[in-house]
Parts: sequence; C-alpha cells; structure tokens
Amino acid sequence: MPFPWVFPMLFDAPPDTMHVVLQEDRPSIIKGSISVDTRIEERSTASFVIEDKEGILTYRRGEPVEIFDTEENRIFSGFISTPEQKRMAPDGGLYHPIQCTDNHYLADKRRVALSYTGQTCGFMVADIHAQYLVLEGVGIGSIEAGPVVIEAVFNYVRASDALDALAVKAGKIWYIDENKQLWFVDRDVTPAPFNITDDDLNKIKGSTRLSGGNPMYRNRQYIRGGRDVTGVQVETFTGDGVRESFTVGYPINSVPTVTVNVVVQTVGIKGIDEAFNCYWSKGDPVIVFDAGSIPGAVAVVITYVGQYDILALATNEVEINAQKAIEGDTTTGFVDDIADEPKLDDHEAAFDSAQSLLAKYGVNAARYNYSTLTLGLRPGQIQTITDSAYGLVAEEMLIESVRFNGMGRELLHDIVAIQGPDMGSWAQYFKRLASQKDEVMEKLNVGSDQILIILVLEKDIWEWAELVTTTPFACTVVDGVLCGGVLPLVC
Repeated sequence: MPFPWVFPMLFDAPPDTMHVVLQEDRPSIIKGSISVDTRIEERSTASFVIEDKEGILTYRRGEPVEIFDTEENRIFSGFISTPEQKRMAPDGGLYHPIQCTDNHYLADKRRVALSYTGQTCGFMVADIHAQYLVLEGVGIGSIEAGPVVIEAVFNYVRASDALDALAVKAGKIWYIDENKQLWFVDRDVTPAPFNITDDDLNKIKGSTRLSGGNPMYRNRQYIRGGRDVTGVQVETFTGDGVRESFTVGYPINSVPTVTVNVVVQTVGIKGIDEAFNCYWSKGDPVIVFDAGSIPGAVAVVITYVGQYDILALATNEVEINAQKAIEGDTTTGFVDDIADEPKLDDHEAAFDSAQSLLAKYGVNAARYNYSTLTLGLRPGQIQTITDSAYGLVAEEMLIESVRFNGMGRELLHDIVAIQGPDMGSWAQYFKRLASQKDEVMEKLNVGSDQILIILVLEKDIWEWAELVTTTPFACTVVDGVLCGGVLPLVC
C-alpha cells in the first residue's frame, strides 16, 4: 500500500518531538509520516519513512524498532515487518518506507507443541512463556490464574494463537507490551492515568462519536467439536453361514473384543494385518471376517468403545428474555452462533468453550471515539468517561485502541473506548477466516458422507416429596461415666 506522505518536509528530530530509534540510531524521518496504531488482542503496527540522502542505508525484516513520544516515553517497540526502498529524483538518494509490527512478533514466530489436562489458563500461559517466550527475551508483567480448563492441546500452533485461545477461555486479554513484558489479565485491572470530562473534549471539537450495538452478540452458543468416546458397548449378532461383516452402532475407537460362539477371535487392522480371524479400523463401525469363517446359528459378540460427534449448546436465559422483550412477544429472543472446534474430543470441554464464548460476546456494547493531546493512554486501560452530549456520566470504558500521529511538537491520540467485547479490526477478521482448517470448511456442507446432528431441547416439570425421619438414640454409658466423666447426651 503506498504511503500518503509528501517528500519535501524532512527533519532531524529535536529532543522534544516524536522520534524513531533504529539500529541504535535516530534516522531522519519524513515529517508527519510516523503513525502508530495500538489495539488490544491484535498486533500494534507502526509506519514511517526514512530519508537516506546517500542511498547507502539498508533495513531488513526482523530488525528491532522503538518509537518515543515527545516526553521520551516509549510508545512502540517491535520489529520491521516490511522494508521498502524508493529512489529519490534527481539526486539518487533513497526513501525507505518502513512498516513494523509490535512485540507480538516474538509469539507469532514460535510454534507450541504442548498438552494439558485440568490446568488453569494462567498455568498454561506461564508454561508457554517458560518453554518458548523466555528464550525470545520476553519477561512477565502479570499472569492471572483464570479458570481451570478440562483439556487443551496445542499441536504445533503459533504461541500467539495458543494465547488467543486461552484468553477467550479465561475472559482475559493478553499482550506483550513495549517493554517486552507478557500480560494475561482481566480487562479492568489497569486504570488510565486520567479521566475524560466535557472540558477535555472541548479542546478538540468534533472528534467524538458514540455507536451502540454488538455485532457479535449471541445468547445461545453452539460448539461443533470433534468426537468423544462412549462407554463400553456390547452388541450381539447371529451368524448365518454367509454373512462376512457386522456393523455396530458407533464408529469403533479402539481395538474391540470379538467372540464367536464364546471363542475369542484374533483381531487385526484392515488393510495392514493378515492371518487374523477378523479386522477393524479406527473410526469404522464395520468388523469384517474372512469368507466362510462364520457358520450359521452362532452368536457373534462384539465388545467395543465407540465414537460420536460432539455438538454442545450453552444458553443464557437472562439475555434471551431481555432480547425477547426488545424484539416483541412474537419472537423467541434467540440469537444463535456456532463455532467449529474440531480438535475438541470431550463433550465437557465443548460446553466449557461454549460458556466462555457466551460470557465474552453475550453482552450489549458501546463504542466511543474521541481525540486528545494528553500523553499516557494505552490499549487495555480502563478510563472513566463523561460526555454529557451522549448521556455518558462517569462510565468506565476499556480503551480498545490508540492511534498516535505526530503533529510537530504535539502528539495526537485517536482513542476508541468500548463497553462489551472488543469488535476487532478487518485485519483480525481476515485472520480468523484464513485460520479455518479444511475440516471446518467441510462441515459447512452436509452431504451423503456427513452426519447432521439436531439438538432438541425439552422442558419437563419434576415433582417430588421428601420424608425425613429423625430417630433419637442414646450413647452407651458404662457405670454412669462417658468420655472421661462427661454425662451422656441424646444425639
């Protein structure tokens, strides 16, 4: 994407202006070309243009970059993602348009191969840090425990994707700040250094905007998972002297036990083993015998553990009733969403995931934009905002994003503050689309080889009565003495 800057205005940054440190030096920057965009739960980015009159400078992907505000506060720390060169005319020097990504790059470039059972989200975050991120120079700001997750398997996924998933489960946010410190915390633990009032907003008129509604709202959450396993299944068939295969009720998960007329049979793997009595395959419900090996009128008993597809549904009845009141009595009030997690192979883990998504997205939202020249705001901070024009009175809102733009010796902050879930940017939206695996896409089309699961919710009224009978009894007394002289009491 071309940079919207103009060439003639160059400067060597004086000490009290926004400036860049790269290769332990402060290069000459096109005036007004520095832009920093920071956002919770996404990558912060920065861009600027370097003047190279000699045409001798080179910059490479992965080089560290720091950007400071007008009071020497570090507002961005990261790495070059896209270095470019553009020839000057007519002198032959170079311009270097540089695009950067923040310290999340350190988590993006590592692959995690770990699994956990019954651990807190914070434990897993700390373990990922200890095994991968500490080697990249990342320290710890704060890691909160969060809830216990039934199971988590990270099969060579990016460390950043693993942390994203844990943040959703725990209802927290994570980030690696400009000082290379890892944070995994609640949204409301970091207060902003100052509040916003009507007087502050009057300094930059026309910069405010309030929007409502949560485009990701839902009050019923489906999770379409992988496959869980049944208990032990026992199915009995009768041989007829001709039949060679027997189909059980579930796809088979592990090596079954097969008997014919009470005699235990040897069981091999289809297409691999030979000289066995019968053959099976994982995920296949059919047991196959050699031709003519099953005589008539004998009992064929197959004992096995099966598999079944997981579809979990979590609901928020309070939100459903509230939505019904808004929509009118002619509707259900249901707002459905479905998420595909094909690697979940436990139904309890699927319900856990559904509840986590409901907790995050099943709320109303507001989005407030304003601009300020006051330094110190960062994404993830909680700020108290009063804007009487919109009816906001001391409302606590989460700063979702801060965009810094240099204005000579001043630094303009464009702020987005939210209530409810973060809505994310288009970059995050396309990342989610790109991360969908083939098995997820296939489940969107139900064909002859797919299983469609329909959940049916039924309500019933249970009545029961309970009778409690209390029978007093006395403790045993020997010679009028009990427990060292204590007189007996009726129990």
